[in-house]
Amino acid sequence: MSIFNFYTEIENEFEFLLPERNVGLVIFHLFQKLKNKDISATFTEDEIVKSIREVRKDIKTEQKEQFNQTIKSLQKYYLWRDEEKRVYRFRPYAIKLCEAINEILFENFNPTEIQKDFKLLLNELKEKQFEQWYEYFFSKYSDKVGTQISALDRQIFMEVSEFRQKISDDETYDIVVLKNIVEKLEEIRKKTDELNVAFDSSYEINRFLMDFLSEPKNATYTEKVNRVINFFKDVRENLKIISKKIDSLKPKLNEYIRDINRKDFYKKFKAFIKFTLDTSIIEKGEIALPQEISRCAIGMSSKPRFIIIKESLDIENIHSPRNMRLQAPQYNKEKAIEKLHNENERLLLNKRVKGYLRELESKLEKTKEVDFSIYFFDILNREKGNINVVVKLAYLVMNKYNRHQEFGISITGEKISNHKYPSISVWQTIIYKKI
Repeated sequence: MSIFNFYTEIENEFEFLLPERNVGLVIFHLFQKLKNKDISATFTEDEIVKSIREVRKDIKTEQKEQFNQTIKSLQKYYLWRDEEKRVYRFRPYAIKLCEAINEILFENFNPTEIQKDFKLLLNELKEKQFEQWYEYFFSKYSDKVGTQISALDRQIFMEVSEFRQKISDDETYDIVVLKNIVEKLEEIRKKTDELNVAFDSSYEINRFLMDFLSEPKNATYTEKVNRVINFFKDVRENLKIISKKIDSLKPKLNEYIRDINRKDFYKKFKAFIKFTLDTSIIEKGEIALPQEISRCAIGMSSKPRFIIIKESLDIENIHSPRNMRLQAPQYNKEKAIEKLHNENERLLLNKRVKGYLRELESKLEKTKEVDFSIYFFDILNREKGNINVVVKLAYLVMNKYNRHQEFGISITGEKISNHKYPSISVWQTIIYKKI
């Protein structure tokens, strides 16, 4: 029994599975007619010929042999032929391919819908058996998310393409249109951030599945669990790539707009000077500007806010520094001791905070991931409720790891609290090592 080799098989069938442009477009044209209900589920050879003519507008005469060859090549994977009734219909592969491509091209990015679906996915995981959840919920959801993220990336490509098209002709560009494109990219960036926040909760799914896998009876699901974990990891990475892509594009586009603004200003300025010189006249020994240029007063319209020193200033009345009496500062011993005590307390606090920061770094090196919200309350407990220490620590941690090259921060919408400090709660914050 021979082992199936995907590459070998597709190498032999490539031209039938993925035909050349003009042949493939015939299938898509037929599919569009089916969607528009211009043809029924079964159709005649004449309908196929009409689609071939629509695709190949260069064919002016009856090319029966070429038509037959095209139709025959499509019958292997795209069209069923009923020999008795002499009609055709789509094969499942053709329908799946057309629907998948239609979904990719038509899909609009909707972060709100994705977040809603994600919450459903998380709730169902806690209620359903893993096998059922994986087959009926995760598989469908992962396909949808993949399509949405592809749509998001394609949207960026379309906006950049439109920008390039608009600036291809220096005489017809519109600054407002170009700025709108940059604003659209900023909106996409915000949508990406929204989706990033939604997927931060995927760490909760990861923890749930790792606990599920720790039980010996669930070892058979290892491959599927790893597939789920890797899926969400890849999604987060793809979203980061998209964010970086927008961050790298926006400065370039903004710089181009500024350059166009400068060129536009100089062009208008030169036109204005030329118009003024060409149309101004001399009347009674003075230059008279053209009527199209409005008259305006040149000078200060309001009083200056600074003091004007006149030449008649009486210098003798200015007090000399030699005549001024210096007052000796008053020394308060109690305030000095208090100030010294506060300074020592501040130094000790900073020392303890730096120690906790080093401890956190050590934990991250060992475990690769730390739930900072739990660590926050651990330090608060060690400090016996001294909120100043944990607030300063949180500030340093966020500042350090927010744009760290090796580590990242994930903040979820879940609030974490501690029964010892009921009035204090923080967002669940995961610090993790990037892959």
